[in-house]
Amino acid sequence: MGNNGIMGCLEEERFSLIKLKSSFKNENLLPSWNEQKQRDCCAWEGITCDDNIMMNSTRRVTKILVSHTNSENDERINSSPVSFNASLLLPLKQLQVLDLSNNFTTDMFGVLDDLEKLRFVDFSFNQMERFSVSVGALPSLTTFNLSQNLLSHPQLLQGVICKLKNLQVLDLSINKLSGHLPSCLGNLTSLRALDISDNNLQGNISSTLITSLKFLEYISLSDNHFDGRFPHWLVENNIGLGYLNLKGNNLSGPIELNSTLYCPYMTSFDVSDNDFHGEIPSSIGFIFPGMSSLNMSKNSFRGQIPASVGNMRNLEELDLSRNDFSGQIPDGLISNCTILILLNLENNGLHGQILPSNSNLRALIFLYLDNNHFNGEISQGLLNSRFLKGNKLSGSIPNVLSKAASSLAVLDLMSNQLSSEISSWINSLSNLRILLLKGNRLEGPIPLHICHLKNLTILDLAHNHLFGEVPSCLRNIAFGNDLDGLDLESTNNMIGIATVGFPVQFDSLIDVDHLVKRLEYAPDKQQVLFMTKFRMELYKGITLRLMSGMDLSCNKLTGKIPREIGYLSNIRAMNFSNNALSGPIPESFSNLNQIESLDLSYNNLSGNIPSQLVELYRLSTFSVAYNNLCGSTPLMVNQFATFEKRSYEGNPFLCGPPLDLRCLVPPPPAPAGSDSSSLIEDDGFKEAFLWSSIASFVIAFLGVIAYLYLTYYFSPYNKTLWFWIRPRPRPRRG
Repeated sequence: MGNNGIMGCLEEERFSLIKLKSSFKNENLLPSWNEQKQRDCCAWEGITCDDNIMMNSTRRVTKILVSHTNSENDERINSSPVSFNASLLLPLKQLQVLDLSNNFTTDMFGVLDDLEKLRFVDFSFNQMERFSVSVGALPSLTTFNLSQNLLSHPQLLQGVICKLKNLQVLDLSINKLSGHLPSCLGNLTSLRALDISDNNLQGNISSTLITSLKFLEYISLSDNHFDGRFPHWLVENNIGLGYLNLKGNNLSGPIELNSTLYCPYMTSFDVSDNDFHGEIPSSIGFIFPGMSSLNMSKNSFRGQIPASVGNMRNLEELDLSRNDFSGQIPDGLISNCTILILLNLENNGLHGQILPSNSNLRALIFLYLDNNHFNGEISQGLLNSRFLKGNKLSGSIPNVLSKAASSLAVLDLMSNQLSSEISSWINSLSNLRILLLKGNRLEGPIPLHICHLKNLTILDLAHNHLFGEVPSCLRNIAFGNDLDGLDLESTNNMIGIATVGFPVQFDSLIDVDHLVKRLEYAPDKQQVLFMTKFRMELYKGITLRLMSGMDLSCNKLTGKIPREIGYLSNIRAMNFSNNALSGPIPESFSNLNQIESLDLSYNNLSGNIPSQLVELYRLSTFSVAYNNLCGSTPLMVNQFATFEKRSYEGNPFLCGPPLDLRCLVPPPPAPAGSDSSSLIEDDGFKEAFLWSSIASFVIAFLGVIAYLYLTYYFSPYNKTLWFWIRPRPRPRRG
């Protein structure tokens, strides 16, 4: 008996829970579930009982919340596969909530038919390949979550799900379900949220009886193999629909929407990565006036961007990239959508001025306009712009960008026609992480003001007309030295998160963060092209966060490479090729501990290649070709054992493997710890080469002496001279 005369849980319920614990096969799991220490199971971790406060009465278990974060540091985590018998729960007649998510369950069987009060079930984030639980009708069940498992049998839908007539929320996302949607799904007429994304389902959506569902507020069919035309009836039949995601299917044809349709609750509409074509309905902005996120990218839409988009005053994300749109950006879009955070129009055929000076996109953080036909100078309307590469922008880099100093993290103006010098105001962009000015017509020296951008991780000034020396103060830039402090997940640093809301409130027990999808801008939007390892690489996500590099190639830089550059110990890629740099390769380059790609080719560098470079164990791409280097190549040990002849060619005074020219003077001994097996040479060959060299020298020397003697002997001038200096015979006496 508990405090105040209230008795604990029923014995049969306590016994049922002990059996449930034993299923996990882990003694460290749920330590409070111990009859010897605490007989009242209502006091156990994850157990909630009813509020019966009558004297001498028992309490009944109403909630089991045994969900564990899959953390290696959590000793409670069950690491052994679990085969769970759902029938163990039958004694819990008052059970309403059952959460066994993230418990490494691989198989679930048994029955739950008699649990008539059960309304919430979450078996997500397990590894279930089989779910053969008989659930019957379960009249109270409104939420059923089986997402993030390995379920593949199509019978799950027809044999289990379709019987749950009062279901309101169903999540089967991220499984391996295949085949067609069964027509019996049309019987779930109370369904408000349906997520079957990330499976292998196929067929024509319009041919299913989902058309009978009238109360949907959230539906995601993304990343399957559905075909057919746009299911316009989903929008027309569900006036309260707030979230529609058809991304990553094989849907085709035009987007057909009745111009008189009015859907004020629609906040997120995603039809990206399909085969839709034709023009976007001209009235789309009036049909969906409350839209927050509109994604129609990666299709074949053509024509102009509808002017009615300007009516979506709540729009935060607009992605129309990778289509065939033409014309100019609508005035209404740039003047009315004042809370727009992301605008992605890249890879279309848009033209004209990018954003006029009267643009009112005050909240804009992410702007992607590359690979269109925009022209003209950069105006103040681009104050929050980030990606403008691949257009025909001209003039100088305007100082209006300095007004974005507190928020600008990535400035990408690659492949335009920008000219003039890099202005001194560039140092005001104190939070800048990535600066990409490659492929313009910039001239003048590299300004010392760039050295004040201490948070830079990637600097690309290649393919311009820059001249002068490489500033030694570039050592002051981070280039990966402060990755722990580099937060690419904050809004100011290129990543924003928007949460899609719904017009009604679901059960408070629903995992809102999962069912109400979070729109992450940066993981698939933010990407950077950067030359490394002799090729252009696309960096995004975690690889972008870890990348650091400097590309000054294809300019007119002169002078020596500052030794200070060698102290950028965390930089991963460095390209100084195709300039007119002279002097030696600094020995300090041996401190570039994280360097993976180093290109110094096509310069006027001289002297020896520092032997210490063989200690750069991460170096995978290396070239000093076409310089004036001399002496021996570095020992073929560690990473340098992988470099071929092309890394050194074009240096006539350079010798040693892998070049064909051998060195007379043997190379220095290998550093301690290096693999010296590759240094063993044929001593006989060395000796033969030495003697043949000596013999060649002697023969050449004797040939020269013989030539001088014969030339001297047969010359007429030399004969006259010889007559006067040779000894004359004495006259005979008398």
